[in-house]
Amino acid sequence: MLPPLPTLRIFEAAARRQSFLLAAGELHLTPGAVSKQIRQLELHLGQPLFERLHRQVRLTPAGHAYGLAIGRIFDDLRTATAQASAAPAPDTLVLWCAPWFLKAWLLPRLDGFRSLYPGVQLDIRTGDSSDTIDPQAVIAIRLGLGTWPRMRHDFLVAQEIAAVCTPGYLLRKGLVPPLRFGDIVVLDSANTPHHLDLWKQAAGLERETPRERILFQSNETAFAAALSDHGLALVNPHFVAKQLAEGRLICPWRAVTKTDRNYWLTWAEGFDPPPVARTFRKWLLREFRGQKMEVSLP
Repeated sequence: MLPPLPTLRIFEAAARRQSFLLAAGELHLTPGAVSKQIRQLELHLGQPLFERLHRQVRLTPAGHAYGLAIGRIFDDLRTATAQASAAPAPDTLVLWCAPWFLKAWLLPRLDGFRSLYPGVQLDIRTGDSSDTIDPQAVIAIRLGLGTWPRMRHDFLVAQEIAAVCTPGYLLRKGLVPPLRFGDIVVLDSANTPHHLDLWKQAAGLERETPRERILFQSNETAFAAALSDHGLALVNPHFVAKQLAEGRLICPWRAVTKTDRNYWLTWAEGFDPPPVARTFRKWLLREFRGQKMEVSLP
């Protein structure tokens, strides 16, 4: 007998996100409800699917294999749903975009695309996770390892981390070089809790702690707080190159490090993107080829 479909949907999200907490947020459930459904599925199958560790979970070998199989089924369901949905007009591009990329990189350049291609109507959608995109999107700009099953992709830009603040923050706090990390307020994101340790290692500050760490729900809100002179935020320097060049942002420490994730343009394998999607892809790749990929930190 097959497990109930809602239970499989919960398992698919938990396996994909490697987290009961993130799966709960995606599905608008409580972590306890996710854990209970996973436990019932494990009882149904007669073996554990996750190892329960301190504050995290990890797929067992059986859970990993089952997750891949269930993930393929749900990918097929999403693709079938998109194909069964009413097709957009030929001049409309339905694009899904990772929120930070959308706000920091795409929006400032959108007028350039629209002036070149005034006949293209854009329908831009976004969400919390690059693992779950709107099924009606024909192409997507996603952050990840580039290992989504049965997807084709173009590399766009690496996810890098630099620490930035405004000159006004240092002036307001009376901070002058040489700066001490213990005098700094760090504006961190709950979405990327490991980024601070990665950057501290690159900066040689592993043993240092900031004066205060303020946690925000997203990178965007942490960065908005930095722009309002509240402290130091961790951002991709490619996304703030203009502000750095103009001196509106500065890097008190020049350290830059990379994560294991990158930004990709993706579309379903075997799917022939419509002309408007091919036009956008050519423009997007031309934009990245035309800009300097090594950001020089002042």
